[in-house]
Amino acid sequence: MHPLSFARVSRLACLSLVCLALTLVAAQPAVASSWSGTVTDESGTALPGVEVTLTYLMEPDWMEWVTVDEDLTDLSGAYYVTHSGFRSFNEYELTFHDPTGAHHDYVAAVGDPTDWGSFTLDVIMKSTDAWPDTTPPVTTDNAPKGWVTTPEHLNMAVKVTLTATDDLSGVAGTWYRVNGGDWLQGTTLNFAIRADHSADGIWSIEYYSVDVAGNVEPLKGCYVRIDTTEPAASLPAVQYSTGTVQLSVLDDLSPTCTVRIEMLRSGMKLRKHARDEVVATFVVQVPADGSLQTADLPSDVDSRWYSLRATATDLAGNVQATAATGVVHFKR
Repeated sequence: MHPLSFARVSRLACLSLVCLALTLVAAQPAVASSWSGTVTDESGTALPGVEVTLTYLMEPDWMEWVTVDEDLTDLSGAYYVTHSGFRSFNEYELTFHDPTGAHHDYVAAVGDPTDWGSFTLDVIMKSTDAWPDTTPPVTTDNAPKGWVTTPEHLNMAVKVTLTATDDLSGVAGTWYRVNGGDWLQGTTLNFAIRADHSADGIWSIEYYSVDVAGNVEPLKGCYVRIDTTEPAASLPAVQYSTGTVQLSVLDDLSPTCTVRIEMLRSGMKLRKHARDEVVATFVVQVPADGSLQTADLPSDVDSRWYSLRATATDLAGNVQATAATGVVHFKR
């Protein structure tokens, strides 16, 4: 054979092989998978008319579920769904839904990119009457029971967590509001504690949860009490008394405060450089609204001049840093 003829034949043969390969690829059927089975209730009775939906998850970057086939179970409860396509999907799901609402939905993960062929899945759907959920969820809080003060909590936050539980249908959501404000959905609340005392106050929290079955929990509540401000007791500079002493206390959050009063007798008249001597100490509880109050002096002190020191403590435990001072002339 002439060399040119041989080359021409070789090229024709190669071209024929390429065309054949392309023809085979074009004629290659798409890979197919199918699922079939029966749907029954808990007693084994067939459930006709159940909606069966086959979905697949697109490539991971897409994260989108796409419906590829649907069917209704026949009188015997049988179904059949299929999908034809190349291996470009991550997984399949079958969802069974009773449109009458008599049975709970059933969802099954049924495949991944390596699973191709015919599969059987028989499903038992639970009746909504089999475990009725008429009980609302239960929500608890971890709000501090007492007052939050400084210095150990300064520039920190009080975190309150709402924890809801439901034994049957599950918790659908939790809602709360603070000081009668708007209702918000969530389970975590943070209350800042600031050095400038701007967050001081009594914060009222109301909350409730709802379960999947629609049961609503009765309203609950708790408080966060933040008090980082010390009280302020004051005394008149000079008092004349026959058995009582006057004082006042001011505190924004505590309705009452405890005041420790010391009566001191000056030691300067006894000897040079002598210290004042505490001759009596008594504690009184008075309103913390700044009004002038009267407290009884101890009955066992002598008639004379005394120095007074008063230190207030509020209900949160904050103690007045600098005592109030004054003098009183006591005469029986």
